[in-house]
Amino acid sequence: MMAREYFQHSNNLTSSCCSSIVLLFLLCPLLALSYNTVKYLPGFEGPLPFELETGYIEVGKSGDVELFYYFVKSESNPETDPLMLWLTGGPGCSGFSGLVYEIGPLKFKDQEYNGSLPTLVQNPFSWTKISSIIFIDSPVGTGFSYSKSIEGSKRGDIESMDQAYQFLRKWLLSHPEFLSHSVYIGGDTYSGKTLPLLVQNIAFGIEEKRKPYINLKGYLLGNPVTDRNRDSNTILPYAHRVGLISDEIYESAKRTCRGDYINVNPDNGECLKNLLVYDKCVSRINTFHILEPVCSFASPKPQEKVQYRRSIAENFNPVIDQKRTSLLDPRPPCPAANCRGSVPEWQRCSYDLPYHYDIESSYEYHVNLSTRGYRSLIYSGDHDMSVPYLGTQAWIQALNYPIVDDGRQWLVGFPGGQVGGLTWTYSNKMTFATVKARLAPLPISFIYAVIHKFKVEASRNGTKFVCPSGVAIIADAEHYHPAVLEMARQHLQHSNKLSSCCSILALLHLLLFLVCPPPALSYSTVTSLPGFKGSLPFQLETGYVGVGESGDVQMFYYFVKSESNPEDDPIMLWFTGGPGCSGLTGFAYEIGKLLFIFNLTTIPKKDQVASIIFLDSPVGTGFSYSKAKEGSMPGDIESCDHARQFLRKWFIDHPEFLSNPVYIGGDSYSGKTVPLIFQEIVLGNEAGTQPFINLKGYLLGNPVTDSRLDNNKILPYTHRMGLISDEIYESAKRSCGGEYINVNPSNRECLKSLEAYSKCVSRINTGHILEPLCNFVSPKPKEMHKIRRYLRKNCRRLIDSKQASLLDLQPPSIPALNCRAYGDLLSYYWANDRRVRKVLQIQEGSVSDWQRCSFLQYKHEIDSSYEYHVNLSARRFTSLIYSGDHDMIVPYLATQAWIRSLNYSIVDDWRPWLVDGQVGGLGGGHTAPEYLPKECFAMFKRNRSDHNLAKTHPVDLSVHPSGVVPEVQ
Repeated sequence: MMAREYFQHSNNLTSSCCSSIVLLFLLCPLLALSYNTVKYLPGFEGPLPFELETGYIEVGKSGDVELFYYFVKSESNPETDPLMLWLTGGPGCSGFSGLVYEIGPLKFKDQEYNGSLPTLVQNPFSWTKISSIIFIDSPVGTGFSYSKSIEGSKRGDIESMDQAYQFLRKWLLSHPEFLSHSVYIGGDTYSGKTLPLLVQNIAFGIEEKRKPYINLKGYLLGNPVTDRNRDSNTILPYAHRVGLISDEIYESAKRTCRGDYINVNPDNGECLKNLLVYDKCVSRINTFHILEPVCSFASPKPQEKVQYRRSIAENFNPVIDQKRTSLLDPRPPCPAANCRGSVPEWQRCSYDLPYHYDIESSYEYHVNLSTRGYRSLIYSGDHDMSVPYLGTQAWIQALNYPIVDDGRQWLVGFPGGQVGGLTWTYSNKMTFATVKARLAPLPISFIYAVIHKFKVEASRNGTKFVCPSGVAIIADAEHYHPAVLEMARQHLQHSNKLSSCCSILALLHLLLFLVCPPPALSYSTVTSLPGFKGSLPFQLETGYVGVGESGDVQMFYYFVKSESNPEDDPIMLWFTGGPGCSGLTGFAYEIGKLLFIFNLTTIPKKDQVASIIFLDSPVGTGFSYSKAKEGSMPGDIESCDHARQFLRKWFIDHPEFLSNPVYIGGDSYSGKTVPLIFQEIVLGNEAGTQPFINLKGYLLGNPVTDSRLDNNKILPYTHRMGLISDEIYESAKRSCGGEYINVNPSNRECLKSLEAYSKCVSRINTGHILEPLCNFVSPKPKEMHKIRRYLRKNCRRLIDSKQASLLDLQPPSIPALNCRAYGDLLSYYWANDRRVRKVLQIQEGSVSDWQRCSFLQYKHEIDSSYEYHVNLSARRFTSLIYSGDHDMIVPYLATQAWIRSLNYSIVDDWRPWLVDGQVGGLGGGHTAPEYLPKECFAMFKRNRSDHNLAKTHPVDLSVHPSGVVPEVQ
């Protein structure tokens, strides 16, 4: 869509990328032809559904350079659609990258390599649907391009673009039917240096009336390397914006280096010291996409060969040493008779090209082209750290053209679709757009491991599973409710993606709970669950504890014993946020055993390090209820008192756990209540209340703490994450004075800025800014703290709980499989099934319609829990505070702010924390364990064992790309 609407003079954009393994094209013919029509490709089933041509064009002063290309005709209207020449970056990356990994009609099927020829499939988002595209292997020595002589083996920025210009003219002469077509030049990464020169050469040729006439209309550049200083000097500020380095590191580096992090004076010891600290923080970050793991690659895209200052460059997957690009050892020419077979080993990206880096900056070419009125589209992936969008935005702003359409959202799909990024249009016909990152699917090898697991399990249990991809999926169908079967059938009929199949498998496997009739069970101990084959692999207890003055409030809980050493391991009482979200959320979506089955991951029994009580609190949540009408109107203070009573009574009923260490944990709105609950239990212990509870500390994730502070950090956070423009942020900051909640109605400038802000974030999923915005069934509500209307009104609208009524068991509308709410739907069916309720020993008639999150009438009595943290810090209790970095509901900036205001000294500054060699927590959302269970489990385990993450004072452990950990004292 981005290409289509760019060509059709619109600013709405979209993009899609693919990636897989290399090795293809045993298709290069040995015939003495300039080009060849390809109808079949090894690895692609059947004839190609598009027109593909491959061939060579002779260029160079003596015609001794043969540039190879792939040409795909537009699949829409090739007689009139535009023609685009595409240059892949590097330098040294084959046009095959564009054809199969970026914008072309093919992609490799996601499957583990087994030694056979990889399978090719169609790319549904190919730009060739609306444009004919030539993918060129340039410069010479790239892909299948080669030289017949040593002289022709010399290459550099200027030489390669001169050859590309020759290529395009000769290609058009041999394809005269395209001479009248609109022509665009496109490319990415290092092409940002060279492509503008090529476009300028074409423009000069047009002005000089060179033949053939090229109907040039404009150019496209993605994450373009442009100017060494601008690009490189925005890397460190970008790392700060997205939370990879702390405010302290950034401010210190900014002050001592004065904004120049590349050309550093060797005598500036303070600057060099700060840059070394910076390097340590980002040394394990994947700079191409900061949320993806750092991996070893086969024939990868090289880090663009821009000569960054070493202390920054050394932390990229390292930049190619200049000694390797020496011209002293060029590739030998091929024998004349064998030139068509002159590439003995094809590489997608060649590392050893002798190459002259002639162009320091392509800025002046953009200046020249702007004055000539050519259209341009410059786009940047917002999670790229190798060429941050900040650097691209800086040189575009330096062109000094007026903005005719300020930074605003562009959407993907139908009207009111998902946010694709931000876009600006300038008076010189230049459009700049950011492309918002999306979460990557599960690694394919992991998916296959899961499928294998299901196959093995199916064979053991005598059941069969079948998916459109060929894997089985039928399971005791007579035990499923018809509505659930219909839901599964709909998704299986409308999806042929392996990931969708696996999602169905996983979700049904977790909540198969509508399958076997339950055996007779004791009141409190649950040894099996309907639908879960065999005995539960953990000890589960459910029950009620009466609290309140007359015991008329019945608090329901799920208790799971530690699978390691329950006699000694800690006890943790866990509160889900809301208020009004059931303890089942923690049990089956976040930190409980069933979470890992749901997310297709399992944790060995020896790794379970705590016994956990998941409580339905406050009353009216989940299966908790009140026998008396006056007992059903909860609030912060009363619910905390009920929780305190619950825990003491629970220990009286479970005296074997009285000596165990006790922690209290929770997330989201629990940030308001957990500190008070903890404080009240501490005061009770100090007053001699029995039984004594062996409190050790507390844990809070993305905690709501202080309504005003939390909400006033939302707008600055959206600026850091590139959701709003610098202009909108600076205007709001200036006119509102940093106060975005309690705004004076007469402050029109502030209100105007906030209105512009609201438009930019109106389609953002605030729970995780990279996930799609979906309709929800029994969702987590927007945390019920009072967010000013301007910041709240554009957040996702939740389905009214009445729509989810199970009085007639009519299923609500089914969310898409790529929506997290799909799991919410399954829990709704599970908890409202009579057999499940019988197993859990739910009091009959107590809760007619279970909701994972209930919209309670509730008294919000705690404006801020800050003072409780002050009191608990003075008593030296351990606390772990963690934040998903992609949560916009309670941004990590807010949590960091109140921790800093405690004014304890930092004893261990920000640094990376690792899980299996990768930086911990790549892209956590509002409830971090739900998004990153493996990383959060490692975090909790280390915290519990005092393993260098948390000691005796509050810790802000951001679950985000840097995984940086400061400890304060």
